[in-house]
Amino acid sequence: MKIVSTNSSIEKEHIKLQNPIRLQGGTFLSNIRYLEEPLLLQTPKCTMKQGIITTGRKKYMDLCFSSKDSEFIDFLETLEQKILEVLEVQGKEWFEEPLTYDDISYLATSILRSYKQNFYLLRVFIQDHGEHSLTMFDENQDILSQEDLEKDANLLVLLDIHCIKFSSSNFRFEILAKQLMTLEKPVISNKCMIQTIKKQPEEETTLQTSEEPDEEPEEPEEQTILQTSEEPEEEQEEQTILQTSEEPEEELFDELDLILETTENLQDTLLENEPILLEPETLDISESLSSPNYSSSEEVEIHVDENTPSIQLKEKHEIYMELYQAALEKANRAKEYAIQHFLEAKKIKNTYLLPTLQK
Repeated sequence: MKIVSTNSSIEKEHIKLQNPIRLQGGTFLSNIRYLEEPLLLQTPKCTMKQGIITTGRKKYMDLCFSSKDSEFIDFLETLEQKILEVLEVQGKEWFEEPLTYDDISYLATSILRSYKQNFYLLRVFIQDHGEHSLTMFDENQDILSQEDLEKDANLLVLLDIHCIKFSSSNFRFEILAKQLMTLEKPVISNKCMIQTIKKQPEEETTLQTSEEPDEEPEEPEEQTILQTSEEPEEEQEEQTILQTSEEPEEELFDELDLILETTENLQDTLLENEPILLEPETLDISESLSSPNYSSSEEVEIHVDENTPSIQLKEKHEIYMELYQAALEKANRAKEYAIQHFLEAKKIKNTYLLPTLQK
């Protein structure tokens, strides 16, 4: 497998989306290939926002890049645009109603998210098993475990632009971390680095006409030069990433992921669990038995009209199936409702340029 360089251009003709695979909950998955191989990229030096996070069955980390990594950021934005253009062409064969590029880009979740003005976040997922499992190394290429990974470590990550997932209301990229290398931090010496430079004393000049000199010789001056190297402001910002506050957009993405995962788990539970047995309601007949009309036995003749239509009682499994379908329909409506309001919030944010505003 070949790693695509970010300083080279990527050809749209070589990008291919494989035939969609149907997942549970009405979601489809299409693998991304470049030159008939997985699309692999290597990141510049970056950090993690909060380390490795586990939510339910998923494990991911948010990689943080500074604005000085403009080459890598521009490459990802261009790559996202070209993949959506390929999806527009191939989608004519997949979708019942063809979608334009504007429709797809409106429903698509961007690969990068802005963070604290000068930074960008890239969410990558981690798999512990299978051919896409993550392998970690140090600078000496020794294998590390996830427990050895520090939250504030400097990283180089090999990314797999794996697939794009889509449904009737959204499109999402899924990027996997294939390999990871931790970089050692520079060690600051505790030795004194301050140097002093002494000036040579000036020659004394005395007047021949007077016994005592008019001016006393000047004492030698000592000048200390502090030799420290100051890092650029952007590098200092990169090394110190505050984790105490999160942008509203990050909270929206986390809420959407939680909503989608909750609804998918609910549908899985409804499909896997045994039918729910409902106890029939009991009738309170104490009142009817105490009525004076039934205090003694009476002979009653029941006349049934032959033209009266017969009543067909439902089987138990038919009732359970109706209850199941009603619950599943409610779950789907709740999922569509949540996604609709999330997209509405995203549209408002993009329309009024909310990412550029200060808190």
